[in-house]
Amino acid sequence: MSGSQYVPSQSPFFIPPKTNAYDQIRDTSYAAAKAEAMRIFNLRGIQTKIELLRPVHINLSATGATMYNLPGTTPTTYTLKSNVALFPWGVVNNDPTWFALKWYEGASTIYIADWITRPVYFFQEQHGAWGGQLEPYNFRGDQTFTFTALSNTGSTFIQGWLLAFVAEPVTLEETKITV
Repeated sequence: MSGSQYVPSQSPFFIPPKTNAYDQIRDTSYAAAKAEAMRIFNLRGIQTKIELLRPVHINLSATGATMYNLPGTTPTTYTLKSNVALFPWGVVNNDPTWFALKWYEGASTIYIADWITRPVYFFQEQHGAWGGQLEPYNFRGDQTFTFTALSNTGSTFIQGWLLAFVAEPVTLEETKITV
């Protein structure tokens, strides 16, 4: 697999780490975040930075030094602040009951797709990069999106996290990027 070519439309599933395809997916997402950060700077003169998504960005608290949890069962809707962007590219799945992440554009208005997360739990590293198209999941300033982390047990919290790059003004460091 390490020599395979990343072709988004032909691989709508998660790719394990330590492969060329995984690296290409991560790098593609980072390039999109970097392009958006540069666009914000060029258009508005706002200094920007790129970070990995953290709980503070979406108004959640970390439950431990290394483990973040996603809200489960109930759809969670976010509207991004102006001049920020979110570029999801994978998941960490430490939860044996988490089987899917359902995505919508808007407040559950336009269904995008489901990311079937269960196989990621069985990867040695328990994280994977989404091998399908990334653009439908890229959200830019003032956009609203919804996702639901679905589990077999209807868990309120999922022991997993969304791997995503955040392009944000440096003034929003350590604060939430949603309204």
